[in-house]
Amino acid sequence: MPPSLVRVAGVVAAIAVVAAGLWWLWLRPRPVVEPAAPETAASPYLNTRPGVAYVGSAVCVGCHDKDHASYLKTGMSRSAAPAAAPGAPDGTFEHAASGRRFEVRRVDGTPRHREFLLDPARADAVLTDLPVAFALGSGRHAQTFACDADGFLAESPVTWYASRQGWGMSPGYDKPVHRGFERPIGPLCVYCHMGRVERLDRSTHKYRVVEAAIGCERCHGPGELHVSHWQDTPGEHPARDGPGDLTVVNPRRLPRALAEAVCQQCHLAGDTFVSPPGRTIADYRPGLPLEDFHVVFSLVDPDRGMTVTGHVEQMHQSKCYQRSGTLTCATCHNPHGFPDAAGRAAHFRGVCLTCHTEAACKSPPAARRAADPENGCVHCHMPTGRTDIPHVAFSHHRVGIHTDAAPPPPPRGSAREVLEPFHDLSRFGESARKRALGIAYTKGGAHTEIGPAARDLTRRGRDLLAEAWDAGARDSEVAASLAVTGFRLGLPDARAYAEAALKDAALDPEPRTDALFLLGDDAYRRGDYAAAADHFRELTRIRRTSADWSYLARCELARGRRDEALRLFETAASIGSMNPRLRSELVDLLERGGDRDRAARHRRLVP
Repeated sequence: MPPSLVRVAGVVAAIAVVAAGLWWLWLRPRPVVEPAAPETAASPYLNTRPGVAYVGSAVCVGCHDKDHASYLKTGMSRSAAPAAAPGAPDGTFEHAASGRRFEVRRVDGTPRHREFLLDPARADAVLTDLPVAFALGSGRHAQTFACDADGFLAESPVTWYASRQGWGMSPGYDKPVHRGFERPIGPLCVYCHMGRVERLDRSTHKYRVVEAAIGCERCHGPGELHVSHWQDTPGEHPARDGPGDLTVVNPRRLPRALAEAVCQQCHLAGDTFVSPPGRTIADYRPGLPLEDFHVVFSLVDPDRGMTVTGHVEQMHQSKCYQRSGTLTCATCHNPHGFPDAAGRAAHFRGVCLTCHTEAACKSPPAARRAADPENGCVHCHMPTGRTDIPHVAFSHHRVGIHTDAAPPPPPRGSAREVLEPFHDLSRFGESARKRALGIAYTKGGAHTEIGPAARDLTRRGRDLLAEAWDAGARDSEVAASLAVTGFRLGLPDARAYAEAALKDAALDPEPRTDALFLLGDDAYRRGDYAAAADHFRELTRIRRTSADWSYLARCELARGRRDEALRLFETAASIGSMNPRLRSELVDLLERGGDRDRAARHRRLVP
């Protein structure tokens, strides 16, 4: 064949391939979301039903004042407080690693957290100045803070540490590049630190706080039926929460797994979590299995170090737990009280001696007294050690023989890249299990360092989700996760899955933002700046990140709307104070437009 004909044949073949690809992209059947009813477990307790209303702890106190008074001694009762309440003192400290100085000051009774450059020549240049909305944590170990950022709750990078009575960087911030005031206080954060909140505007981190601290109904379930039942039955009722009363849950009367689920709502963290279709952890009711609402997955590593929220997993590794049919969190921890410092060692020692005897201890009495004058069992068998949170130490909850030798970190490609569910999911169908594991791997791929591990987790997630989708698990979160995995792996169907996910008006805000960002990025790359701007503008309404605002600014700049783009870049730079590129980009735009005074003001804020 002559060379010219060979070239023609090659061009024809290439056109055919492209045409086939376009047909596959645009003429193939589009994914359609088919919402599925989640599987549920039955319960004899009437207040586990979705329609039963919460009444608030103030109503409970009227009949249960003694229980409430004892509960106020626990850390849970102080899990969150309005910022105006007395708390940590004002102060200033420097963080050399990130080149920042942080200042905490009360202004008209409200604490404000401010961020400055650690530069004497620009010491007065304020990068961030936000009011604090809530203090999170009891203050026994530490308190971190939720700032009000244009109606969104954002975590402050500074924390008050009771152990050293001083300010320091919040967990995860003590490094040269951190999130600044941009990390959102997400729904799981507020669920575990606050009593009851309602999301506003279908946002990822904008809330109406109904009850600040963890209250009675977190462990006993909504109280509407219980209150109405006993209001209609006047008189003295010493057995108001007796076994015959099914209007409210008493965790003491639950089977072990269901009783533990009450604590696991917040004290079981794992590495990632997944909710069944149409549910979130906020729908959980005490008395029901937690996995019906919140499935926790962990990267397998039996020797992982101490973490603040790893206590449940550690306890389940203990022989004491495995050989007992009754040991639970409440065996040692009374949710209605906390032993004072003077009697704490004796209290926990007494708990151990309900199963063990003094004679069973192999350590000589003299050695025990030398190690711990109070002769507490936990000193050796649940030692206090450093956690993943700076300046804070907790008791290890794997009861056993501990050594000082720390296990070596697992090698790359080890079992730490295999996800397993904490709970037994065998009662769920195969497609439901694949759905949950597929979403878990997709989330894991987002939180692993860029590299082979992240891509491997994403690929596993994609394969499982595709199988689940083909088997009938076609809810909107699966579609959003298929869009995310497709985007990361460079597959051509990401856009179609994202569009399908967004057709569900009830799609949870987190996967909704994933789908919106993917479509915005896709439209921007295709040069459809008007469509991209619509997606990013919607994102700025439901979450607060500098990336959304900067993308929107670039869309408007490409559309010739320079003044609007400058305004948007200023917002992006103020949110992303740890991203000097945003401020530098703004300075460059102002200088090219001849606005030198405004450019000079912003240049002072570039580290």
